[in-house]
Amino acid sequence: MDVSDARARLLLEHRAHILDAYERALRDRFTVLRLVGEAEDDDAARRALAGAFGWNEDAATAVLGLPIRHVTRSGRARISQELEHARRSLASLA
Repeated sequence: MDVSDARARLLLEHRAHILDAYERALRDRFTVLRLVGEAEDDDAARRALAGAFGWNEDAATAVLGLPIRHVTRSGRARISQELEHARRSLASLA
């Protein structure tokens, strides 16, 4: 695997990690809303999400910035499809 392949794999792994957090957040959106709503500020919300879901800072930050339109059924489906595509792509690189 050359450097460009390794970089592509790292970027794909990061995207899959974020998509996985999105999918989980949307599945448990009421908990996410409660945690964010009870937080004093963005940093507290990020820490609460990371602690409750086991996410790293990048994933928690991404979830905080997730547009509300992704809560729709079609939005959730698009995220699930993109995550599945990322997982298949990663498997093919192995």
